[in-house]
Amino acid sequence: MVGLGAGPSANSPAVARVYSYSTIIGFGDGLFAQASFSVAQAIVDPQLIASAVGFITCAQVSGVTIALAIANSVFLNKSQTSIAELLPGTPLAEVQQAIAGAGSALVASLSDVVKMEVLKAIVTAMSKTYILVITAGALATVLSLGMKRERVFIAAGHAG
Repeated sequence: MVGLGAGPSANSPAVARVYSYSTIIGFGDGLFAQASFSVAQAIVDPQLIASAVGFITCAQVSGVTIALAIANSVFLNKSQTSIAELLPGTPLAEVQQAIAGAGSALVASLSDVVKMEVLKAIVTAMSKTYILVITAGALATVLSLGMKRERVFIAAGHAG
């Protein structure tokens, strides 16, 4: 949302927190996503390894696709509703252009105060999408409590 007004600078603590949290999420997600392949390869019969890896890959891609669709819907609906409340009587197409980018004619025509309110509405809507990450993490933690605990031994050539 470049150009909507004076936002946090690249060196601000808020920006540093966003990068830090994104790094933590990426690290945790990377470990979580990759562990399933190793475990599956270690516990299935050798002739089923390809099927197990294919199933995990399909599940991960499908899960990300569904989560992204939900997050996009939450973001668009929340930001559209909030901006429409800030700018009553504004055509829906113009509100949608404002959400799509700061270069819209609607955003350019707004006062600085209203631009900041529009930016705040968009950022607030964007923050709602993180609820999915938090919920998924909590669900995975709770479901992991029901998993069987055992040592996994990998025979040479069994997993890669």
